[in-house]
Amino acid sequence: MKAVLLYPMNALATDQAGRISDYLTSPDLAQVTAGLYIGDRPDTDFPRVMTRREEMRVSPPDVLITNYKMLDLLLQRGEDRALWQDADITYVVLDEFHTYDGAQGTDVAMLLRRLATAVGATRPDSPLGRICPVATSATLGAGRAGTSAGGLLDVAAQVFGMPFTADAVIGEERMTAEEFTGEVDYALPEPPTPEEVIAASGGVDVEAKPDLLDLDGLATRMLGRQGLDAFRVGRLLRRHDFTLGVLALLDGEPLDEWGLRDRLSRFGYAWGRTARENPQLALQALARFVALLSAARDPDSDERRPRPLLHVTAKDRATRVYGLQPGHVQVRLLDDSIVNKAFVACEDCG
Repeated sequence: MKAVLLYPMNALATDQAGRISDYLTSPDLAQVTAGLYIGDRPDTDFPRVMTRREEMRVSPPDVLITNYKMLDLLLQRGEDRALWQDADITYVVLDEFHTYDGAQGTDVAMLLRRLATAVGATRPDSPLGRICPVATSATLGAGRAGTSAGGLLDVAAQVFGMPFTADAVIGEERMTAEEFTGEVDYALPEPPTPEEVIAASGGVDVEAKPDLLDLDGLATRMLGRQGLDAFRVGRLLRRHDFTLGVLALLDGEPLDEWGLRDRLSRFGYAWGRTARENPQLALQALARFVALLSAARDPDSDERRPRPLLHVTAKDRATRVYGLQPGHVQVRLLDDSIVNKAFVACEDCG
């Protein structure tokens, strides 16, 4: 065994196992093996990733994909001892590193030290010894130690038991709206008003009945053409002036409902007027167009490994806890609605 990939949930581990299986189909990686070892045997078989425990015990994979609670068991159970007998672990990867805080971070830190001890990698001055730790997260920022963002380096040092310099952080490079869209195609239809977006995408009842959402109809209104596949829709939307305007409006930063309302009020005459007179309608129209962007496919990808034109993240933010009930907590959202949120802990992944 050469590497251990740790995920906080079985669903994430299984999803990544599929991606790794596809990656290992490359002829250059024909000699590399991988195994998915989680609480339950996955329903899906992967061509290049082992899922049978007996097979992995007889022939340990080069790359082990698991979750931290299962790794805890693998280091204890006698029947899994064969996994570690000839292991020469070079890398240990913690995905979703932002989830390892507080007591859970302490547990995982101790678990990694036990792993290093089990494979004979630890040294007196370095708990993980020769093992190179890697932490990944789409949520954490980058920064210098001693600053608020630099807390990332401080937490990593505590979890992995070694110091990290600023150049150990690999961030992301975000494209501007203009870089993403490229040259605008002004031959495409003019941008729709919020009312036109609502009408073209299924009418006013879509929020109550999501099955009525008609993104094909919205694509036809936006692009002036029918019957386009998701890749063609992505290619044309990418060059639409309205896409450029929406991306510039959102500006790559998280916005709450009130922030969106404020920006929409200054987003051209038709959208600005609707945002002032009927802000809920303007927000619904924007959400439907963003849904179209998310459903479209990146024209630079293909059907075998399609990528969305844009990754869209939306979260409900509660302003305060409203009440506690057996099995769930009541929270009040920004729009003053009260919803029930279940709290459930999985026995396998936490």
